[in-house]
Amino acid sequence: VPGSSDTLVISLAGVGNDRHSQPTIEFFQLAYQDGLNHVLFVSDASRSWLNGPGLAEAIVETIEQVVKEAGIKRVFALGNSMGGTMALSLPYLTKIDEVLAFVPQYSAKPERLPEEDRWMFFRKKIKEWRFEAIDSLPTDRCVATILHGGTPDELIHMNRFPRDPKAKHFVLPKMDHRLAHNLHKKKKLARIVAKAIAKKPWQCKRAIEGAGGIPRDVFDEMQIGEDRVKRGA
Repeated sequence: VPGSSDTLVISLAGVGNDRHSQPTIEFFQLAYQDGLNHVLFVSDASRSWLNGPGLAEAIVETIEQVVKEAGIKRVFALGNSMGGTMALSLPYLTKIDEVLAFVPQYSAKPERLPEEDRWMFFRKKIKEWRFEAIDSLPTDRCVATILHGGTPDELIHMNRFPRDPKAKHFVLPKMDHRLAHNLHKKKKLARIVAKAIAKKPWQCKRAIEGAGGIPRDVFDEMQIGEDRVKRGA
């Protein structure tokens, strides 16, 4: 979708709710901002976490074509769940200036995360794992903001993410995998996305914290304290 600014937003969809239908595009209004931004919507019918044959190449080729033809100066990747994982992998393949990832998975490969039993219908079908896990964050290439929920199934992934002091990593303890959806219902999502796209990091940080977000290092200390209390009991 063409816009009027020199910013391109890549909006990467998650798995979706119906395994038999193409995942619907996500963040339409928030990414488009009434025509301000150019937006490329990515929806992977195979749900491959970027591992589908030729998928990464097709996305990169399209991004670079739009950048060239539309005179893009800044590329922003926005993703939810599987889309968040994909967004964190793209900076290793092409120029991405900033990533905002909601509840991304550390890995979808069953062998890497045997305690994760969601989305197995699709995960078992992936034959080649070119993008096996988020073992590093692309903070030497872009600004990375990550939001995880605090439920046990989300902490499976959050606790395995690399601890990178340059990453803006937050945990929302009361949120589950529907974090973006719940933030939207609470009318908190739009401000977070808008401030991130507008390149206003401090305002984005305040918006995340205002929605209940806690910096990961603080949350880690909270977890350690809770574990000590449990052992003491």
